[in-house]
Amino acid sequence: MRKRTLTNFALALTSSLLMLGLAEMLARIVAPPLAPDRHYVWPPNLDTEFRPDPAIMPGVTGPGHFVTNNRGIRGDDLSDQQRFRILAVGGSATEGLYLDTHEAWPMLLQEKLGEWTGEDVWVGNTGKSGQTTYGHIEVVRHLLAELPRIDMVLVLPGVNDLSLHLASGRGYEPYDPIFAAGAFFARSEPGNALYQQTAIWSLIDKAFSQEDEPRRKRLGNDTTGLNFASWRRWRAEAVEIVSEMPDLRMALDAYEKNLHAIIDLAAARSVPVVLMTQPTIWRQDLSPEENALLWFGWVGPRGERESVTFYHVDVLASAMALFNARVLQVCRDRALECIDIEKDVPKTLAAFYDDVHLNESGSRLVAELVFLHLRDGAGSQMRRSQAVPLR
Repeated sequence: MRKRTLTNFALALTSSLLMLGLAEMLARIVAPPLAPDRHYVWPPNLDTEFRPDPAIMPGVTGPGHFVTNNRGIRGDDLSDQQRFRILAVGGSATEGLYLDTHEAWPMLLQEKLGEWTGEDVWVGNTGKSGQTTYGHIEVVRHLLAELPRIDMVLVLPGVNDLSLHLASGRGYEPYDPIFAAGAFFARSEPGNALYQQTAIWSLIDKAFSQEDEPRRKRLGNDTTGLNFASWRRWRAEAVEIVSEMPDLRMALDAYEKNLHAIIDLAAARSVPVVLMTQPTIWRQDLSPEENALLWFGWVGPRGERESVTFYHVDVLASAMALFNARVLQVCRDRALECIDIEKDVPKTLAAFYDDVHLNESGSRLVAELVFLHLRDGAGSQMRRSQAVPLR
């Protein structure tokens, strides 16, 4: 009797372990646990559908899918067949949140470069809404160390650094850790216990954890762009429109310092950096239709009704020109390639659906401008890289 009991117990234990093993295998397929030594811009293997309202976002049609790869980057998975790899870094103008993954300019650039070279090219989109150059520094610092061979870093910075200064007013500080910390969705830090390192535990922990709830809401709730309508209304109802240019010297110096830091981090790994100027719709003779689409230039915390003061569009245009001038100056000082796309992107609804965000045709134009520059400027480097073994 005792022997039979032990036998049954052993069978039950074996069956349970087999079931747990199978469940762990399935969990790793469905939701692979985050690696403890990696940083993730977005959750890996994300697929969120957006259906933007064309009345809110002129020139953007849906549905569109925001898809990330197994490294939490918007783009294809990395593979041994890719002969040239580019990391695209920036804010929302790079991210293209409401555009389908294949309509955002980094993926369009990948397709153009692939057709031109006849080889597999990878362009990973790490753009993220609201990210300043403080966040860009962290992306370059960590992802160049963690990703297999990156051949070039493309950086489209600018408007978020300007907005940070304008929103902060006289309380502007050259550095705040929050603007760097937000560069990543999460960094896996599993517990020491064996069970805490399993995919099953990762799923359970994620189900009950609220840590990433704001980002899930951001990707999952405002699928039509209704927030933009609210932000535009706040600007239209502003109590005060400021027409005087603020003192930008501290912000511009911090911006330039950050650009040099990005270049230095990449240079330490022998990765060239190509900087881009920030295009906007801002100009003096905006039509009433175009002006109604503006929502940038707030003073104070965005998203709170206290933001009743905004800067005039003329101030925004002049300020952005100063930030773009710093980009061009850094390129000259460091003998870097620079793509001055700002001068070639029309400041109309042909390219934008608001102040700075590209619509589908604007995204195609930016991809074409970047492609032509890389083909003519960095083409020889790309050709040579195809003969270099992957490491």
